[in-house]
Amino acid sequence: MVLSFALLGCDEGFKAKGSDEASDLSTIDFNSEYLDIPFAELETKASEVLQTRCASCHSAGGTGAAAIPDIMDTNDLLRRGLIVPNHPVNSKLFVDVWDGRMPSNGESLTKDELEIIQIWIYRGVQEVPDPILLSDGVQTVFEANCLSCHSLIGGNAGGVNLESYDEIMKYVSPTASPDESVLFDSVVTGRMPTTPTKLQQRDLAIIYNWLWAGANE
Repeated sequence: MVLSFALLGCDEGFKAKGSDEASDLSTIDFNSEYLDIPFAELETKASEVLQTRCASCHSAGGTGAAAIPDIMDTNDLLRRGLIVPNHPVNSKLFVDVWDGRMPSNGESLTKDELEIIQIWIYRGVQEVPDPILLSDGVQTVFEANCLSCHSLIGGNAGGVNLESYDEIMKYVSPTASPDESVLFDSVVTGRMPTTPTKLQQRDLAIIYNWLWAGANE
């Protein structure tokens, strides 16, 4: 099981403990023309794929709006942990179209469309995001998975309290890459929580993106 975000010729990425996702979706075609074209051009192509293949459901009034209210809002996709910059294999949006779960109408994306989305994420989704705040779903992940132990009521297990931004930042380095954070390393390796139930892939992505965007309060 690969637990770091290192890119070693393919996007192996992190995997939540117990994940059984297929690994073949991690293969990157390094002969792809989309690795070399200007990023703005690639971003336009990715937007066209999302608009034509996904937006009819994942937009205001669409049948999938409850899950993804606006598929064209990159910042919202980041906050929701649906895309992880540089890591298609950890991006639920890509995984769902790769294995055919989406689009829900059964009309799967073509090989070229899949490659566009994959390389767009792999190259970093370079749009400068709006601040991703602790309140943008990140605190909810901590509340559901950490605070039963790491809170005043939980006894501050191990001397760690994760109830406030200032306390959380004791285990985060905003200037370092997310996987260098003590906080992220503890959950991606499965050391935390100490209970049998570990964080799900989407929860890991939400924390990672928050750290990637600067760990804003």
